[in-house]
Amino acid sequence: VQLDQIGRVRAFASFGRREPDSPISAAEAVRIRTVLDRQGFRGCSVVLGAPRRMVRSTTLELPPASSGAPIDQLADSELSRIHKLAPGTFTKGLWELPPSNRANATAQTMAVTCLHEHSDELCDLFEAADLDVIAIDVAALATIRALPDIAEGSHAILEIEDSRASLAVAHNGVLLFQRDLGEMTMRRLRAEVAKHLRLPASTVSALLHEQGLN
Repeated sequence: VQLDQIGRVRAFASFGRREPDSPISAAEAVRIRTVLDRQGFRGCSVVLGAPRRMVRSTTLELPPASSGAPIDQLADSELSRIHKLAPGTFTKGLWELPPSNRANATAQTMAVTCLHEHSDELCDLFEAADLDVIAIDVAALATIRALPDIAEGSHAILEIEDSRASLAVAHNGVLLFQRDLGEMTMRRLRAEVAKHLRLPASTVSALLHEQGLN
């Protein structure tokens, strides 16, 4: 998705991976660049959605940003301990979660981490395809930004792909929760529909396509 300067969708492309169970390759990065050019995307600067296998997430109990406490240092220390990572080997993202209605509930901060070696490798692949990677983001956050209608209120975002599925929950544009759904994939959906309706795979694919499920 490419947005214009006021947040409206300017260009959009949706296409599956040829080898969804494998890490992104140099050839796939070139293919992505080719598709973006063909679909009318302008420029070469991109923000990548980090593959789920690259990202670890957890919640931390940290002082509020307004407290003046060294939030970054405290978060680095906690994440190193929780995920058993050496200091300086990972990058992180932090955002405060909405306060709980429960009495005496402590403030919670969502934290995501990605190893430098993994993010550097991903950036190198896309930069070799003449794309300028300006950031790597959590895929669910990128989806939230691309859907202005969910900026207010509570929403669930269900993403179903051929080999993976995930559920995310957002409140007023803040990501609260994300979980992989294991085997609840498009591949399994097609197989279950074909089994129960006793239809060939090609017919099932056509029916799902008519319903906007590719």
